[in-house]
Amino acid sequence: WDDERKQKPNETPNRNLLSILPSEWKDAGKKFDFTYDAKENPMLGGSLRRRFDRCLFYSPSKATGNNKRWKFESVGLQKIGKEAIPNLVWNKRNMYNGSVKQTQVTPSDHFGIVVSFREE
Repeated sequence: WDDERKQKPNETPNRNLLSILPSEWKDAGKKFDFTYDAKENPMLGGSLRRRFDRCLFYSPSKATGNNKRWKFESVGLQKIGKEAIPNLVWNKRNMYNGSVKQTQVTPSDHFGIVVSFREE
């Protein structure tokens, strides 16, 4: 679901991802909610920034059958796991020149997400 990779500036984020789902499915995130971010995560190298991790939710625009209409809206996305684990480092080896750099360790190379919703 790497929609951003070849995206034109005037295209809506997630155009490819959401085009295969019914319109009631929404993405809780925004264009720049990168969960794989080499600029913010010390465990990564380079400059790759992508939204590999997402929260999709179903929010119908009207009731169907005997079911009550449950329409939700995403009101916030928070990235978690961004803080380094205290007193834990690893020796990161550069595969091109063999150099070693001591690097902080975070819980993962991807950030987690916590999404807040409200019923409309």
